[in-house]
Amino acid sequence: MVAEAMGRKGDTASEQEAADILGVHTRTLQDYVKKGWVRAHYPENWRPGDPRTYAKEEVCALKEILNEDFDLAMIYNTVVHTYVAGRVNDRRLDALERMLGLDSPVVEYDRGSIHALYLKARYASANPPKEPEELLEWAGIFMAIHPEYFLLAKHHLEDPSPWKTFLELGEKVGMNQPGDESSRDMKLAYGYFQSARHHLRSSVVAFLALHGRSEEISKEFPEYEPSPHLRLLNHLPHP
Repeated sequence: MVAEAMGRKGDTASEQEAADILGVHTRTLQDYVKKGWVRAHYPENWRPGDPRTYAKEEVCALKEILNEDFDLAMIYNTVVHTYVAGRVNDRRLDALERMLGLDSPVVEYDRGSIHALYLKARYASANPPKEPEELLEWAGIFMAIHPEYFLLAKHHLEDPSPWKTFLELGEKVGMNQPGDESSRDMKLAYGYFQSARHHLRSSVVAFLALHGRSEEISKEFPEYEPSPHLRLLNHLPHP
């Protein structure tokens, strides 16, 4: 049967057995290993001179290739195409993870980390990021910031409105919308940043609502119409 001829998954062969399957001398088999055509497996505590083993299915697959008439240029092109396709899939997966927020960085809530991020945001606001990687980094940070972060930031920074620096950064980046000549990566990064910026604004509004600061919401975030939930929160005791 074909499965038996190819060797079952997990079946191994000694160096001599692998050479016999290929119909070559063991020295030729060793040359194949150096070229990367087949892999040799080394047992635990292996030392030079100790026997090595080979996966039978790999050896049999190599035998099939060697027995066929093949074009090296065609194989090279196939390998390059496969590598490019793999890179494309990696980039698509990275983009999907960013869209789902799966790669959002963890924002630390200790005093030192809050101060460091605040200063980083001030610097970025003065020097707005222009590269896709920078935009994606800040987008991830914006996605990771939640209302409770502002409560601690307000305490540690002694600033009643610690979010303003982050919102200023978002506004400055938002004004630099990529043009038609911009790269696809830049356009995607900008779009993701804008979504993260909206999330950040929502977190600020939620914080203000929870602390009875509805007047600030009306003034700073006119796009957020007071909902029944917000009106109800305004009548509750606030921390």
